[in-house]
Amino acid sequence: MDLSSHKAMLQGGKNGAVITPKHANLSRLVRVLNGDAKPAMPPEDNAAPNDSEKELLARWVSQGAIGPDGNEPPITLVTPKIELKGEPTVPINTVAVSPDNKLIAAGSYGEVVVYDRSELKPLLSLGGIPGAVNSVVFSTDGQWLVTGAGETGVSGNVRVYNVADGVLLKEITGHRDAVYSVAISADKKQIASGGYDKQIILWSTEE
Repeated sequence: MDLSSHKAMLQGGKNGAVITPKHANLSRLVRVLNGDAKPAMPPEDNAAPNDSEKELLARWVSQGAIGPDGNEPPITLVTPKIELKGEPTVPINTVAVSPDNKLIAAGSYGEVVVYDRSELKPLLSLGGIPGAVNSVVFSTDGQWLVTGAGETGVSGNVRVYNVADGVLLKEITGHRDAVYSVAISADKKQIASGGYDKQIILWSTEE
C-alpha cells in the first residue's frame, strides 16, 4: 500500500488502487482503517486515527480525492538567523586530578587539556590523539599522564605523556576497539588498559 504521494495512491500496486475517488466504500484505504478489509490497519501497537479523522478521509474520497494541481507556490522556509555566542565546545569525556592537586587533565575528542587547578587556566594541549579520549590518569609521582582513546569499531590506543612539557613518551596500540579505561602502576613499569573489545591488557613501559 503505497501512500508516498497522491499519484501513488491513485495508481496503486499489485493489489490495486489505494483510493477510489468518489467511492469511499470501495476504497481500500478507507476499508482497512475501518476494519472492513484485511489486513486491518494500522497494526495494533501503532496509533490509529480517531473516528473524526476517518470520517474526514472518507469525505475527501467521496468528494473525488482531489490532490495537488501542481500550481501551489513553493513553500518558503524562514529560518531565523541566530548569532553564535562563544566558541563551539566539545564534550569532556574524562577528567583526572594530579597527585599534588595542582593540575586537572580533561579529555575530549582527539585532545587532552591540562589546566592549572587554582586558576583553571590551560597549561598544555595534547592534540592529535586518534579518536575520543575516554580515560586519563596521572602517575603517582605526577610526572606522567596516561591516556586511553580510540575509534569505536576500529582500534584503540594508549599514550604516555611527560607532564612537564607535553612530550609524547610512548604510544601503545593493540586493542581492536576503543580503550575506555587505563591505570598505571605505582612504579610506572606497567600500564593496564581495558577496551570495548572486551580485553584487559597489561603493558610494560620499559619495552
